Amino acid sequence: MPPTKFVTTADLSLVRRARPRLAVSAGDFNWIYDTASERLRVMHLGTIAIPSAVEGLDQAIERARAFAAAGADLTFVEAPVSLPELERIAKDVGVPQVANIVFGGKTPDPGRKHLGFAIVLYANAILQAALKASSEVLTALKNDGSLERVSEHLASFNERQQSVAKDF
Repeated sequence: MPPTKFVTTADLSLVRRARPRLAVSAGDFNWIYDTASERLRVMHLGTIAIPSAVEGLDQAIERARAFAAAGADLTFVEAPVSLPELERIAKDVGVPQVANIVFGGKTPDPGRKHLGFAIVLYANAILQAALKASSEVLTALKNDGSLERVSEHLASFNERQQSVAKDF
């Protein structure tokens, strides 16, 4: 099975940043079609993801600094595993940072403090909530044959209609 995370050397990654990209601005963010990966991305120009889980935090911070020196205005050091690591990233890199928090994952939730990060993403939080709610509803239907036990967790009919922009 191929590795799920990999590291590209800073030199090679800096060269890859120069590959052709088609960008359309939308406020502070840009729709970027990266011709190298053939992906459409929404990102702030200069954003670079740098995994710390593969070679360690020191190497990830070193690579993030190299990207900042090359002109990145925002970097993303991926997979810190403690609040002190998050604090160190925010303090040591020298450009604004992104944190990606997955509930139950290895990166701790910095809470409302955000520890100096420019952006804190709560990736998959809505999906995780929907999965839990779906499981509870399906279990109630299977075991009880009714939604009565889970009715307080369901949107009202009016809320449902509003969310799908239907007149009621």
